[in-house]
Amino acid sequence: MKKLFILFECAAGYFLLKVEEWEQIANNDSLEKKLINSSSFQQCVKFCAFVSFDTAERALDNINSLNEGHSYSRSKLKLDPKKQDKSIINSIATIESLDKNINVFSMRVVEWYSWHFPELKNIVTDVIKYCKLVQLIGIKDKFDFDLNKDKITEITEDEEITEKIQKVSNLSVGQELSNEDLSNIVNFSNEIISLYNTRTLLWNYMDNKLNILAPNLKELVGNRLTSRLISHAGSLLNLAKSPCSSIQIFGAEKALFNSLKGNKRTPKFGIIYNSSYISKVPPKLKGKMSRYLSSKISIVTRIDTFSENPTNNYGVVLKKQLEDKILHMIKGVKLSKNIDYINTAEQLYNDTIERTRQELGDEQGKTDKKKKKKIKIKIKSIKRTRLKWT
Repeated sequence: MKKLFILFECAAGYFLLKVEEWEQIANNDSLEKKLINSSSFQQCVKFCAFVSFDTAERALDNINSLNEGHSYSRSKLKLDPKKQDKSIINSIATIESLDKNINVFSMRVVEWYSWHFPELKNIVTDVIKYCKLVQLIGIKDKFDFDLNKDKITEITEDEEITEKIQKVSNLSVGQELSNEDLSNIVNFSNEIISLYNTRTLLWNYMDNKLNILAPNLKELVGNRLTSRLISHAGSLLNLAKSPCSSIQIFGAEKALFNSLKGNKRTPKFGIIYNSSYISKVPPKLKGKMSRYLSSKISIVTRIDTFSENPTNNYGVVLKKQLEDKILHMIKGVKLSKNIDYINTAEQLYNDTIERTRQELGDEQGKTDKKKKKKIKIKIKSIKRTRLKWT
């Protein structure tokens, strides 16, 4: 067991204490009772050393040094100003793990229930709808499709699919299913639906966080890629400090080092390969498009990080520029200058800020009017009371 020491500071000096039973302390509900009772406290903690303050000046110096240490720790934490990117990193990691679990469980449920109703998986491809239909239908021979037609349509959201399920159920070649097997399949389908609901809640949570933290980057490349870039960099500030050449190969560092060792071609893209902009261009132009995209990601990331009032205006305009760039690369459509897009984005940003200021000013004006009315009413009441007394 590892040794745990506690440094306790008081007005007299420093106490060094050794914890004898730190695991039991962590799991013991009656810790407060042990702290109050000296005999039980001595069983948990052993006195090691004591350093007293000789003078008041030495005590003051020690207190100041501790305060400086705490302030340094706080300043290190303040390097991450908005404190929102950590929750985004945890959210995307949880969502990706949930996706893996949902895919594995759904594969098993489809394979398991296909023994009994194999035609259903070809008609209903959505996993959640499939699981809901499994819960509803159960054993198909005992299920009345005519009476429950509306319930099936409510799940499938399509009457044609409902009719196909009804026709296929009469001609199904599946095996018989026992009640025990059905209960296990239903339990798995319930687990998939609950995991999917948790994923939806997390996705909405992450979407709201990205609207606050990186609205331009989210507008440019979407929720998933934005959160993956922030997660790979460690924070939005680290991503803003990264050059566009590094952003281009985020996620392909191993391939880069292998290519440098073996004198092979360096990778042209990493995480940003999942972007829709790169998938729209031919294979020969993917490297060029990845360089162009990484430069725009670098721009909007720095705007989101260092802007006092971040909006999605720059993301909207640069997204239009990327779409125009794709048309220029594929069809040869004339592309406007970069400065024109930046000027348009700046104009939209200024208009948005001015609009919000006016709205805030109107609200402030209404509150000021209400305050003035209250003050006038108070003054009138004071004057009336004075007149009564006179």
